[in-house]
Amino acid sequence: MSQVIKIDLHDRKFRSLLSEEKELAGVHYVCSKLALLGFIPVVLSRKMKHVDLIVFNQDNHKSLPLQVKTAFTDQDYVDIGHFKSEQDFKARVFPFHVFIRFVSNDITKVHCYVLTGQETKEFTEKSLQEYINGKHRKPKDQLKIYDRVGIKRKYLEENKDRWDKIITELDNPKTP
Repeated sequence: MSQVIKIDLHDRKFRSLLSEEKELAGVHYVCSKLALLGFIPVVLSRKMKHVDLIVFNQDNHKSLPLQVKTAFTDQDYVDIGHFKSEQDFKARVFPFHVFIRFVSNDITKVHCYVLTGQETKEFTEKSLQEYINGKHRKPKDQLKIYDRVGIKRKYLEENKDRWDKIITELDNPKTP
């Protein structure tokens, strides 16, 4: 018989967990899902930038880098990182992303959103434009737009549990 684990996300003990430990929970959740789908997930060193794991299809020897972003909050957006400038953002090559959101007060409820690298960049740009065009206390030329970049949750919803994107990418024959 399984037991529902309820936690208070505002509890001091939970908040004291290091952000790396929280992120690792999301990475290992994704690994377990991919292993159940028949792939071999390999967690990379925390020193690797922009890629948390690589997934292998042992049948055709194809691999796919993944970035996992984990959230334990119900915010309207998911943080994807910090950029020095617009040029830094535009130059970044985005891998596939899996966004994990653990639902408040019940860590057994998990929402997963799977985006290709192109979708990640597209939805980030849309979210940035909405932010830039929104109301601000400071003049727009003083906004630190690329300090903290995220994707609005409304763009993620249509990609909920879209593990088929990863399956399709990994099942395509390896290209030379």
